[in-house]
Amino acid sequence: MASKRPIALEVIYPEPEFEVVEPAQEFTWRETIPENKDVPILRDIYEHRAPKEAGILFVNGKKASMMSEDTGTVAHELTHGIHSYLEKGSSDFAAFYVPGKGAVKVQKSLVRRIDIAPFIPKELRGIDGDGGRFHTYIQDKHGREPEAGTPFIDGKKQVGSANALYPWDEWVSYINGAKAALQAEKEFGKQNSDYLTGPVEFSIYALGSMMAVKKLDPKYASSDAFLNMKKAYAYFTRESMRVLKAGRETSLRADKGEAYLERFRKSNSTEARAMKDFIVSEFGAEWTAHTFGFGARPLANRTEESKPTPPERKSLWPFSWPFRSGTP
Repeated sequence: MASKRPIALEVIYPEPEFEVVEPAQEFTWRETIPENKDVPILRDIYEHRAPKEAGILFVNGKKASMMSEDTGTVAHELTHGIHSYLEKGSSDFAAFYVPGKGAVKVQKSLVRRIDIAPFIPKELRGIDGDGGRFHTYIQDKHGREPEAGTPFIDGKKQVGSANALYPWDEWVSYINGAKAALQAEKEFGKQNSDYLTGPVEFSIYALGSMMAVKKLDPKYASSDAFLNMKKAYAYFTRESMRVLKAGRETSLRADKGEAYLERFRKSNSTEARAMKDFIVSEFGAEWTAHTFGFGARPLANRTEESKPTPPERKSLWPFSWPFRSGTP
């Protein structure tokens, strides 16, 4: 008698709502996907690309076709274009595209990206703790807002205007890029990229943005908008951990992503302790333990403010690995 396959149980936080994203009818850019990069995730993203997507990247200061890059990069950059296009129709909301499901929309708060930095532990700034993407996307080496993500208004760059949800744009683009890269490696061979570092690194930066919102925008933090933000965070964090696990034994550097998470688990800095307490308080000890691999600190070591509240509704759901049916 064959043994039954063990069922993996995942602590599910209530999912956000997904809005259908219909492919545009006309596109500026029509270059086809090369055969050695044509995988389902990239195909979905490409078919939902922004109507005015130019398909151009600058490599060493020179224009290059986006399709000249690796599969993960193409998926990542096209995702940015989709986000920007969806946001133009509703500037009060940020939109994040999930292949096969649609867009998650999160209302923007009054908090800006420059407010996030103090909430990010120094040892988690960059995948190797040496600044890295933190300096590129959150705060530069001089403590200023970086160039990336700074919007142009009336043709002028508006430094300090990037919203606290900007890192989420990067985060979801990295998740989509990682999924596409994993499919490409399975189909076409080694991809030579570290796409499994971005999803976990930005799960921490996005967490910092939520902490900033909670502290600096109390009205938003007590609204349904914040509850929706939490649902979106839980969903994208789950996808980040799934793609990291699916990437073990590949060339995509799951080891670096896992080392980053382990550094977070072991960190005892004031900022890291505050971040851990925040996760438990907002999402519950069970979800935190399942997702990040650590539990609550003893109550004696925490202030009244940081003690966890009862978790919101959750359920145990059996899931297949690495992706659920119908979810690229």
